[in-house]
Order: sequence, then structure tokens, then C-alpha cells
Amino acid sequence: MHETLQDKLDWQTIDQLHNATLQISKQSFEIKKLCVVVLVSVLTLILKLLENQLDLSLFFISVIIISIFYFLDCLTYYYQDKLRGLMITTENKIRERYEVELRENKHEGETRLFRTVINLSHSIYLILLMLDIVFLCLFLIKWIE
Repeated sequence: MHETLQDKLDWQTIDQLHNATLQISKQSFEIKKLCVVVLVSVLTLILKLLENQLDLSLFFISVIIISIFYFLDCLTYYYQDKLRGLMITTENKIRERYEVELRENKHEGETRLFRTVINLSHSIYLILLMLDIVFLCLFLIKWIE
């Protein structure tokens, strides 16, 4: 088989999409780290402003901060998934030219949004929200003050 100019261009496109996906993946990890840093910093600052007295606002601010970072991380996951789909589509163009079996592209269709919102890489946000709810319940029943 002789590699055509179009094949070379398509492989170059796949390589660029792969590099972009890796960069977005790194940003996703940084978003998770930043969420924890911002959450701890803001809660510490508010606690000091409240003179070390717990207040309902702490729990609600936690939910807001976690939700914002979760949304940002969902965006990064969405674009990673979209880029992976483009990589498979481009690879399938090459496969078609050589009459090779096509790869199934699971990164297309209606399930992308569902995969974006519900995936294991976002479990840190669920853990943080559950901790917030546990502490809120403890606060409401006066186990912590």
C-alpha cells in the first residue's frame, strides 16, 4: 500500500487532535486541584471573618464553589470526548480508502452529554459534595458548632 498525501494529512490531523486532547486532560487535572485549593482557602477566610463560628453560608458557598468547578471540568471532558470522536472519524476516512474495517465511534451521538456529566473522573466533586452534606447535617443536629 502506498501512503497518499491525504493519508499523511489525516495522520497529522489525528496527531494534532491527540496532542490537544492530552493538553485538555492536563487542564482537567489542574481544575480538580484548583477546586480543592479554592474551597479550602475560601472556607478558611469566611470562617475567620465569622470569628470561627460555623454558619449555614459556609455549606452553601461550598456547594457553589464545587458546582462551578464541576461545570468547568465537564466542559473539558466534553471537548476531550469530541476530539476523540474527531480522531476516530479521521482514522475511519483512512480505513475507508484502504477498505479496512471501520472502528466504532462511541464518541458521537446523544450519549456525549450523559458521558460528560456522569463519569468517574468527576468523582472528586461527588465526594466533596457528600462531605459538605455530612457536615451540614452534623451542624443542623448541633453535633458541630
